[in-house]
Amino acid sequence: MKDSKHGRYYTVPFSRNRDIVVDFISLGKETMKVYAIGELDVTLPLKKIAEYKEKGIKLSFTAYISYVFVQTILDHPFMQAIKWKRRKMVIYE
Repeated sequence: MKDSKHGRYYTVPFSRNRDIVVDFISLGKETMKVYAIGELDVTLPLKKIAEYKEKGIKLSFTAYISYVFVQTILDHPFMQAIKWKRRKMVIYE
């Protein structure tokens, strides 16, 4: 673990297989126009937000989405890794 002005981090090797995937994605950006397609059931979060609203607590759906992203990054730190100098990934705590 190392320290920087941005926080604590560590590095891991960037595998050749990942490098090939990055190259294919870069080439694909020139032709593909669909970036992502997905569907999520947000019924439960919207119900919870409504329950809190009845209690006088205001919550937004944006806050919920932000919370989900943060929890995902805490569980899977590689989701926010930064490629550094072609052969390493930097992962912040």
